[in-house]
Amino acid sequence: SRAVASSAASKPAGRTQPRPPDRHAAPPAPAPVPASVAPSVPVTAGTRLIARLEQAYRQGSADAIAALFTKSARTSDGAGRSLIRTQYARLFRDVTAQRLVITNMSWQTTTRSRLKGSGRFRVSTKAGDSTEWRTSDGRIDIEIVRVGTDFRISSMLYRLN
Repeated sequence: SRAVASSAASKPAGRTQPRPPDRHAAPPAPAPVPASVAPSVPVTAGTRLIARLEQAYRQGSADAIAALFTKSARTSDGAGRSLIRTQYARLFRDVTAQRLVITNMSWQTTTRSRLKGSGRFRVSTKAGDSTEWRTSDGRIDIEIVRVGTDFRISSMLYRLN
């Protein structure tokens, strides 16, 4: 290619070997961390978000649950915050009491702005005048992302036993 050949031909004649580093020079300063790089998501953010999810579920608040998710969050039942709100509103309309317990979460940071956790869940509901709790349990995988200064669930996938 001509561009490579002409640039090589235009270099001044002289040293072809790079100079060794000066042993007496000060070490280079560390590169500054850009302000746009957010600190990593702490595991405590996952723990707090799970507690808020359990509380909103116990209170039967579809709005509070939906607010914990990103706008495009994925769940085992579909995607989107409005779908999540609609599904929980329907569930809470059909039951008189409900409990969600998430345990044994094992968290790992996947990127500076994402935290993934896997654990177990148990959900219990009472319908109508029934005094019996209906219970289901299984595995749950949750991904949490930083949104501004707060955290939201971007993915919540579960598998029933």
